[in-house]
Amino acid sequence: MVTCPRNVARTTGCNTGGTLVQFDAATATDNSGTANLVSQTHQTRQFFTVGTTSVTYTFADPSGNTASCSFDVTVTEGMTFSAITLLNGSHYACEL
Repeated sequence: MVTCPRNVARTTGCNTGGTLVQFDAATATDNSGTANLVSQTHQTRQFFTVGTTSVTYTFADPSGNTASCSFDVTVTEGMTFSAITLLNGSHYACEL
């Protein structure tokens, strides 16, 4: 039996391109007592770009049976600025 974390949603600042995302690892149990991680598409504390990324874990037991689970990491830009004049007189714009 494989258990994946719930979908993860994070908000990042304007024009950052993404953010570091931490999540709990998927886990697996098997009636043989052994379920080994075979692969995972992404690591926790990894940089995720703006958008939705699917994270998949695959486990195998000693008999070669495999099971997988997936969850989504969604990163959105959360600040909307429109032609802000900074204290030094320069302009900054970020539209979402």
